Amino acid sequence: MADGSITPAAAARELLRRQRARQSLVEFSQAITIPGAPMSEDADEWLFKPIETQVAKHHIVTMEAIERCIRADYGRLIICEPPGSAKSTYGSVVAPTWAMGAFPGLRVLMTSYSGTPIIRASKKARQIVASHEYTSIWPQETRLVGDSKAADEWELTNGSGLYAAGLLGGITSSRCDLGIIDDPVAGREEAESDTIRSKTRAAYDDDFLTRLKPKASIIMILTRWHQDDLAGGILPEDYDGRSGPVKCRDGQVWEVLSIPAQCERTDDPRGREIGEYLWPEWFSE
Repeated sequence: MADGSITPAAAARELLRRQRARQSLVEFSQAITIPGAPMSEDADEWLFKPIETQVAKHHIVTMEAIERCIRADYGRLIICEPPGSAKSTYGSVVAPTWAMGAFPGLRVLMTSYSGTPIIRASKKARQIVASHEYTSIWPQETRLVGDSKAADEWELTNGSGLYAAGLLGGITSSRCDLGIIDDPVAGREEAESDTIRSKTRAAYDDDFLTRLKPKASIIMILTRWHQDDLAGGILPEDYDGRSGPVKCRDGQVWEVLSIPAQCERTDDPRGREIGEYLWPEWFSE
């Protein structure tokens, strides 16, 4: 309107946007600007361009599984998707920022094969929580505490906090309510190393698991490069690539979301036909 005020209809739409974003991770992802590529080649860059893609069906399936895990006591989720599927964008950038707003006081620990990729995810998450879109969604305008530029550890005014560190570098954070492991190994070469696989599992058992509070949830996000990778050491020996609840070797039931680049099963969680590729609107065959 000419005087700068908004109409009742526009106000109602904005109120509905905020309500839906608070209630659902999928709706939240549509109510914010998601950071993508960095604005420059500077390794210390803090600003990121918006992602270039629209939410795809497998992103929705992934976020729905993540939300179930976050809401559950002792939630356990393994996400197996190929490189370039945007699993880290939704699992390590969008999901923790929603959870930190939705559950005041939530403490999040994020880790990866090294500090570099997970610190980058932490920076992107900070960019989201620093936006007006984010602060407008939550009651009392939940926002960053102070003006610190710390990339690896920061807090919100609602008591939630995030700590990011490399898995093999030693995790020394306080205990967490949500632990996210995003790419525990860098790629195939590292996954084929007996030494690195052994060190990764030891870091998971001795460092990561000891940081969990009672009832804490775990989300593991990875590409399967080796049968005996971190997920493979948890999954049963007869695991056949299925999705859904799986009784694992650690005695717990994990929800597994397995979405390969090309559909191999009739029970594909994305609903694809055998041979159909994952994201044809973004990656051609």
